Amino acid sequence: MDLNEKGIYFSYLCENPITMSKTRLLAFLCFFAAACTAQEKPASSGNTQITYSAEALQADIRLLKKALQEAHPGLYNYNSRQEIEQRFDSVCNSIQTPQTELEFFSAVSRLVASIGCGHTTCMPSKEYKKQYEEKTCRYFPFKIKILEKRAYMVRNLSTDSTLICGSEILSINGQSLGSILDVILPHIASDGYNLTLKYHDMEDNFMYYYSEFIAQPLWFSLQIKSPGDDLIKNISLPALHLEEMQRISAKRKGYKDLHLPKEKPLQFELTTDNTAILTIHSFDGRDIGSAHEHYRSFLKHAFDSVKYHGVNDLIIDLRNNGGGDDDNGWYLYSFLTDSAFQYYDRVEVASAKRFSFLRHTNRPPCLNLFHLFVKKDSAGRYLWAHGPYTRIHRPNERNYNGSVFILINGESFSATTEFAAVADFHKRAVFVGEETGGAYQGNNSGLEIMLTLPNSGVRVRIPLMKYICAVGNNHKSGRGIMPDYTVLPSIDDILKGVDTEKEFTLDLIRKKHCKSCGK
Repeated sequence: MDLNEKGIYFSYLCENPITMSKTRLLAFLCFFAAACTAQEKPASSGNTQITYSAEALQADIRLLKKALQEAHPGLYNYNSRQEIEQRFDSVCNSIQTPQTELEFFSAVSRLVASIGCGHTTCMPSKEYKKQYEEKTCRYFPFKIKILEKRAYMVRNLSTDSTLICGSEILSINGQSLGSILDVILPHIASDGYNLTLKYHDMEDNFMYYYSEFIAQPLWFSLQIKSPGDDLIKNISLPALHLEEMQRISAKRKGYKDLHLPKEKPLQFELTTDNTAILTIHSFDGRDIGSAHEHYRSFLKHAFDSVKYHGVNDLIIDLRNNGGGDDDNGWYLYSFLTDSAFQYYDRVEVASAKRFSFLRHTNRPPCLNLFHLFVKKDSAGRYLWAHGPYTRIHRPNERNYNGSVFILINGESFSATTEFAAVADFHKRAVFVGEETGGAYQGNNSGLEIMLTLPNSGVRVRIPLMKYICAVGNNHKSGRGIMPDYTVLPSIDDILKGVDTEKEFTLDLIRKKHCKSCGK
């Protein structure tokens, strides 16, 4: 199953996803899906100069609307049916003349993001990416950090090696950074009304978003302000191909990847003052396996060490953990409780009907067996009736009852937010950092369909299962887990490699112990 593509579109986003979709599917459906040969219908062209008729693009919009209404279980989580209808009608009616794929994609991506589902994402056609993005497009040659809607250079991939990281970018080609961010933001998918995930996504992929939603210039004229200097400088730099930036990165940093090297998914350490730090960068079994680690064995050894050393304070670092396998979430929580617990309240689907649009997806017709495992409850909801999702879990025999501090940020998403929500609901931890990217009550994920709109080739990923966490309803809808202590790094801390959130938490623990001993 190809469930690993996340972000808005690019292949490098697929390889370095913000979130990893959960692999919790029926074995026989997986077998048939792998055995069948149905493929996405290729787009007719990826050239930005080719236009598509208004009638063809309107037909794509109508198909997208139909597919979402048939299959998406959370389509009306944050918008009424009337609002969704009006938005689709508005986009459809606005298309009165031929458009390029980019023009159409801009409208569709904004429409899809307005649903408020971080797992429902939009990508250009495969042909567009293959024929245009990989060969001719030039990009903004910097990686940035966004702090309070201000953007700072954190990696210089430009031809000018003298530019100082930490410099603030005030404008690009005469447009203020604030206005650029405001244009891009509505195109990025996120759960509910969350913004932290959107900003982290924009940081990671700003050069690509600028190219798609702002412009594709050959040169960039920048206004920048160097660290500790109020003097505004004007500079001009050429836009660069990805290969050119990779060569610059290899020369300056010793590696070609434009993204920083990945750390091991699972890490454990004991500090000198006997605090344990458990770092989990991913709950995805593929990430963990590719690093030659074993999740359950790792946790058992970690909590054996916690018990052996008499640890009273445990820090669990879930920052930048985009999620993964739901089993790994509830298994971690089983080490933090001495009581039986329920992790999911229920799993919903959109209906018990067969899908009418499968020929436009990457899924074979046998997916229509999906409806055989759906039942309607007394409240009129369609529930996924297969699998042990709502069962009661027992505490692990190695369970730990000391203090727990959990580090979170906007890239703590999907299965990671589910775990954090359960831990918060049971008041099992103190949270430090920023609001999680996923919604407190749950998300739409599980089995997903990639819909290819037949005329434009634009693709939309649609999740089929809605996971409701067993956390009650006393939380603000559409928001993530809010930290007990909001802690954000400064640009100086980032450049110096200071882990602001971790240092704050360690200091919090030290102060707690000083207070308890009367000092």
